[in-house]
Amino acid sequence: MRSGRRAVGTLALITTTLTGAALLGAFAPVAAQAAAAKTLYVSQSGFDSGTCTSASPCATVSYALTKAASGATIEVSGTINDHLSIASPVTITTWPGGPAVSPAVLDGTASGTVVTVDSGVAGVTLNDLTIENGSANYTGGILNSGTLTLTDSTVSGNSGNGDAGNGIWNYDQATMTIIDSTVANNSGYGYGIENSGTMTVLASTIAGNTSAFSPGSGGGIYSGSGHVATLAATIVADNTGSNCDAAAAGSLASAGYNLTNDTSGTACGFTAATDLVNKNPLLGSLASNGGPTQTLLPGAKSPAADVIPNPTTLHGVAVCPSTDQRGVTRPGHGESRCTIGAAEVAFKKPTTTSVTVNPTAVTAGTRVIYQVVVTPKSGTSTPAGTISFTTGTTKLCTAVLSGGVAACGATNAPVGTDTVTGTYSGGDGYASSSGTATLTVTTA
Repeated sequence: MRSGRRAVGTLALITTTLTGAALLGAFAPVAAQAAAAKTLYVSQSGFDSGTCTSASPCATVSYALTKAASGATIEVSGTINDHLSIASPVTITTWPGGPAVSPAVLDGTASGTVVTVDSGVAGVTLNDLTIENGSANYTGGILNSGTLTLTDSTVSGNSGNGDAGNGIWNYDQATMTIIDSTVANNSGYGYGIENSGTMTVLASTIAGNTSAFSPGSGGGIYSGSGHVATLAATIVADNTGSNCDAAAAGSLASAGYNLTNDTSGTACGFTAATDLVNKNPLLGSLASNGGPTQTLLPGAKSPAADVIPNPTTLHGVAVCPSTDQRGVTRPGHGESRCTIGAAEVAFKKPTTTSVTVNPTAVTAGTRVIYQVVVTPKSGTSTPAGTISFTTGTTKLCTAVLSGGVAACGATNAPVGTDTVTGTYSGGDGYASSSGTATLTVTTA
């Protein structure tokens, strides 16, 4: 267990870093920001010029922030290599149907912190994002010094070289709320999450984080002396070093229905009557299980499944009924209660996916509409989830099922006789499936 007090030299270095980040995040004139649009768009195929419209998206979130009014929304399509400093209230989220035909990924290219929220900035929301591949002396993923809400997102593959959170650091006196999110596979000398302020973690999963710190320290989540991280309906398991570490009694607290594979709940503060300890959640690997982000899906026989009564509100948030990180309904089909963690488990019903293309023969560069119908092999209910269309190694487009039907358009099918595959991700109690159709593409 580490001391709750850090060396003065370390604090001085962090303060200098944060001050620099604040200056970088605030280089746009206030008057220009105030006149900007309320919704801006960023795509991996964009250019950092103009005002980031949907017709002419920008290339980085950092640039879009210089054009954003206070309280703006920035919608992101595809993978964006970026290191952003947020100096005013903003929502950053996935752009449904964006030109990159894939959900938002903020990638730090192993060369700095991916997202920094400057000191004192309130009203920042990160939603439906993957935050990955950050690497810094302290925190690779998210460094929060303001008031931040993270929802339906995955923070993974980040690293820290110092004594701090590898994935997330809620810095001195900052406030952070994490809901329906996954913090996994972050590595370095600290924890997946470190709290030095006030933190609430609800219906989330903290797993697979590793540490090179001394044995028994580093791993899942740490909360410092004089600070409190409250967890509810959350899995903290399978971290190396330790799952939980608190500088003082009460620094980690439970609002109920948490799960850990620790033999005792003491380290995590999981002492509520509804907490489950010494339980293996049977988590799968970080993978695409439906929705815009990867998740750690518990197995059907996981002790996390079918646990939280319907209805249940924890720490002011309805965790059952609700939706999980993927947008899947809680409780899942076949269950009367909800699953602990970011991803809802449900008994999977087999499905059939049928694919059509319109038109079936085109010249290269012509827009083609790809459509699927997903039906259960038994019963009359309607599957939900996402569809991806591919031909060979070419990604065509993605769509979300509505009423069991999904469609999207693309112009990038290669010349030749293409076998178009529509793959249903599964979700909401239904198993994945796929179907094919033939498209003929000739040269113009």
